[in-house]
Amino acid sequence: MTNSWIIFQKLLVLFGFILIGSICYKKKWISDHSGTQISGLIVNIFNPALIISGVTGSKSNGDWNLVFLNLLLAVLMFLVLIGISPLFVRILGIEKKQRNIYSVMLIFSNLGFVGIPLIQELYGRGAIFYVALYT
Repeated sequence: MTNSWIIFQKLLVLFGFILIGSICYKKKWISDHSGTQISGLIVNIFNPALIISGVTGSKSNGDWNLVFLNLLLAVLMFLVLIGISPLFVRILGIEKKQRNIYSVMLIFSNLGFVGIPLIQELYGRGAIFYVALYT
């Protein structure tokens, strides 16, 4: 139950950021171009900095067996997703010209914006490194 409350609180904060961004966009305080720039900052600077701080700020020495196991599981997961995404796209009845886009959306998650902060809150800074293996 504690984890559910933590997830709820974290998602509430993220929803608040989304709401603030929507209001700023509707008030024309930010434009499409500045929204793209903010996303670029998050993906290219803030998330890598969060991952690096998670790895360097962790008090554990790390277990290389766990790292290799997670890396192997990440590769396996992506191979399975790449293999089954065309089937799911056909089952969903997506138009032929948009199937590649939907396949990519099924294969790659939006782990950077939501997943990393949630994992950090639930499992601590040391777990961020393992999430990075999946991104």
